[in-house]
Parts: sequence; structure tokens; C-alpha cells
Amino acid sequence: MKATERLRELGLELPKDPEGGGLYAQVKTAGDLIFVAGCGPTLDAVQKHKGVVGREVSVEQGRECARDCVLNILASVRDAGINIDEIKSFLKMTVYVACVPGFQGSPKVANGATELLKELYGEEKGLPVRTAVGVNSLTDDFPVEIDVILKK
Repeated sequence: MKATERLRELGLELPKDPEGGGLYAQVKTAGDLIFVAGCGPTLDAVQKHKGVVGREVSVEQGRECARDCVLNILASVRDAGINIDEIKSFLKMTVYVACVPGFQGSPKVANGATELLKELYGEEKGLPVRTAVGVNSLTDDFPVEIDVILKK
């Protein structure tokens, strides 16, 4: 099943205008590699959760934010003229979790992203190598921000 079909089946839509700000390229390609700059969880100008995981944001809300970051990543790829159904593999993912000092749950938060990719692309294509790291703050009070490297 194609990723776009699976998105519809899950009742999910890619945002029309994935967020981005600053002076940088959101998507760059090099051969068959696609590099996507950090994406936050704001979908069509709506950010469901703001703040720090472990204080204003629960782990479950953080997982939801990670999932929303993936929707922005896919929308950014789509907007760069790349068919998301033709992605061959998610190679590398870095998940930044704004969290309280001593928070040990960044991998649990990051699972919200990789679980969605597995649902959309299957384990072979959808599960990247991944780093989940806690940070003290992120742009726009994002609880989560994710960047990826894909193969087309």
C-alpha cells in the first residue's frame, strides 16, 4: 500500500503549508539522498502543544508532537516536488526533545515519529537509525523538532 493511501486510511493529512522560518533550505537533494531540515509540530499554523516535556507537555503529548513533525517532514518533501510514495528508505533521524533536566524519556517521545513511519512505509523502509536527545529549549516553544535523511 502506498504511503498516501495509508495516510488517508489513518485519517491523517499532510499540512498544506509546512512551517519553516529563517534563511535556509528546507529540503536539499544530493544524488538519491534527501536532506530535510528540522521540522516542528505546527500543522497549518496550529501547534497543539507548547513547552517542555516533563513540565507543560506530557510524554504522550510529546509523542503526538513527534508524529506531527513527521507530517511536516513529508509535506516538505512533497513541496520540494518529490513523490512521498517513491521514498525508498528513511535512513537517519535526529529527534530533539525540549525537556526538563534529568528527563530520560526522549526515546519514548521519539517513538511517536518512528511508529508513524513504520505504519506508512513498513519496517524495512520506515525505520531509520535514530538519535533522540534532550535539549533545554527549541524554536517557537516546540516540544519536539526532527530532521531526517531519506533515500529516493
